[in-house]
Amino acid sequence: MSKGWKWLAIISVICCVILIGLLLNTSSKVTPINNELKDVQSQLTLVQQELDKTSGTLNTTQTALSDAQSQLDLYKDTFGAIVKKGAQLDAIKGNEGEVHLIQNANAINPTWKQLENFLSDDGTDSHPYILYGSDSYICTDFAEQLYNNAETKGIRAAFVVVWYENDPIGHAINAFRTTDRGLVYVDDTGKDETVYPFIIPYFTLPFSTRLGIPNNYDKIAYIQIGKSYGLMSLGTNYGITYNDYLQWQRDKQDFDNELDAYNKKVHNRIFVPEGEYEALQLESNKLDSLAAKLGGFWESGENVKSIEIYW
Repeated sequence: MSKGWKWLAIISVICCVILIGLLLNTSSKVTPINNELKDVQSQLTLVQQELDKTSGTLNTTQTALSDAQSQLDLYKDTFGAIVKKGAQLDAIKGNEGEVHLIQNANAINPTWKQLENFLSDDGTDSHPYILYGSDSYICTDFAEQLYNNAETKGIRAAFVVVWYENDPIGHAINAFRTTDRGLVYVDDTGKDETVYPFIIPYFTLPFSTRLGIPNNYDKIAYIQIGKSYGLMSLGTNYGITYNDYLQWQRDKQDFDNELDAYNKKVHNRIFVPEGEYEALQLESNKLDSLAAKLGGFWESGENVKSIEIYW
């Protein structure tokens, strides 16, 4: 073997030794890196577990807050009423049967317009109020029917019991929570000629005009504890708060005053001069317009002692 080949062999051996040393050195460094990666992965796993746990806690809290908000919504605008959800209702109908409410889990709160349309189309108020007999049909019957009709139509409703300060017999109506006007009480009790004289005695004007007679018995109820039970015909331009009802009462009193003044002018008179007749006719037309604005002339009820709302 020549000297050239000998040196080449020596250099090759040296290069192999150096390469092996580098590989061994790199291997010793990779192992700690792998260990560090495993540690980081373990820490990330722990962090993910904590995040999952925190997320679960947040979801539980969110659900609790949502439930609490739903409960608060039930009490909104109730002004001291007793609100119950899913509670057993203890009420008897006219035939002494128990009130049976049919709930619709998919029913939702309506808008004011949707509620108006429903009440206008619904025929609950057309049934007469019958106190005695086998076909007795009283306020609890009306409230049950309107509740079930509304829920069937997908409109969320409540059954309401109103108790008076000086009357041991309560009164049953309904409530709806509108999305744009809040809580609305509805009294759909039908026409009664014997027990509750809701309508003030008729007033006779020329041509036998009678005022204050409602076209139907759909009524908005105005309830506030310690205040008289108020009613207003559906379709008037008043609001739904008790202050709106007080304004209706003031307007009704103004109407009564103008009617009294008119009646004094025409009392026991058969003939009047043409000019005066025309003036009286203008007054009569004005009274017609005022009466149309007021709707049905419903009497105020007893002072309200307590209110129970069953959703």
